Amino acid sequence: MDYAESYCQQNNGTVLSTQSQIENTFVQYHLLPEWIMLGAKEVFKNSYAWADGTIWGTFDNRDPLDRSLETLDCLVMYKSSGLW
Repeated sequence: MDYAESYCQQNNGTVLSTQSQIENTFVQYHLLPEWIMLGAKEVFKNSYAWADGTIWGTFDNRDPLDRSLETLDCLVMYKSSGLW
């Protein structure tokens, strides 16, 4: 996520967090590229936070096939599915 934060700051932006299905759907349908990096990181084992420090709530839109991964190095949302 450090790369994503740095890239966004250099381009006068910030990394994105989506904390509800409504926000996620909005972003999905307004994406210009096929995917976008989201600002999330693992803070403890199986505990994640957004770049602004907000801990993940109950909304988790990760692809069910990826949820078994041991660590989360980066988070990408795909336009076609809206999954992370």
